[in-house]
Amino acid sequence: MTCKCNNDTHRVLTVSYTGTAIQLTATDTMDIGNLERFNLVVCKPVSSLVTGEPVPVSITVNGVTDIPIKNAFGLPLMSNVVPYGKTCGRYVVDSSGETPETYVILKTPCYA
Repeated sequence: MTCKCNNDTHRVLTVSYTGTAIQLTATDTMDIGNLERFNLVVCKPVSSLVTGEPVPVSITVNGVTDIPIKNAFGLPLMSNVVPYGKTCGRYVVDSSGETPETYVILKTPCYA
């Protein structure tokens, strides 16, 4: 039996601030299927890039940019509460509604 622990761990390589959002680029984010584990490792500063109000955080997955990251409540993960270190989660493609929605949900502390 082989361990798939490292295949579902994605380390943040770059963090860019567009003025209205934070965009993360991570390792090994191609060919990720619906409901697959998506463990995110953040070792780069995120909150210090934003000087005003917190902005939503998104990531590039399967070659698609601006995939939103959500917390355990399903709310957008904001730049001021991005967890440092490894956080467990899932990549989700929700096609139950009229418009399919794709996002990464992380088991982060939920700040409301």
